[in-house]
Amino acid sequence: RWIPRIIALALAGGAIAILITKKPWAKAHDPITFSTVPVGKGMIAAQVTANGTLSAVGTVQVGAQVSGRVVELHADFNDKVKKGQVIAKLDEAVLKAQIDSSSASVALAAANVNKAQVALMDAERQLKRQQTLQEQQLIAGATVESAEVATDTARAALVAANASQAQAAANLAQARLNLTYATYYSRDDGVV
Repeated sequence: RWIPRIIALALAGGAIAILITKKPWAKAHDPITFSTVPVGKGMIAAQVTANGTLSAVGTVQVGAQVSGRVVELHADFNDKVKKGQVIAKLDEAVLKAQIDSSSASVALAAANVNKAQVALMDAERQLKRQQTLQEQQLIAGATVESAEVATDTARAALVAANASQAQAAANLAQARLNLTYATYYSRDDGVV
């Protein structure tokens, strides 16, 4: 007895559900339409609005090899520069004074080398004289040993003088190089 009622109720509910979802009384959707036009030339207006930070595609850092007072400035912010263009110049007076000082040090070191060479020649001559006198048994062995020590000391002084001369020459080369760093050039084309 209950089964036919349940089946009838289920069939009625299914019919109602089908009618609600299909809505046969509603309008059908409009078909999609499109139109074609011939290609032509014309202005395209496009506007893009955005917030953010602009950053360069490539960034080149300009650093100083030497420090000093800037006396000429040939580029400022947002200026366009070409590769090899002078950007700034430093005061060269101090750098030129360093070159003069280094040149004087080189000359002094060369004089010290000459002085050490003369001292070594004199020490060697004294040693030979002392050795000759010792062979004749006219002086003590301690005197010859003292002359040998003086000769060795003169040789060491000549080596030190040569090293000092090389160091002075290196300082002069560095001072000359520093002078070339007093002018800053643009490494690439770009905007400061």
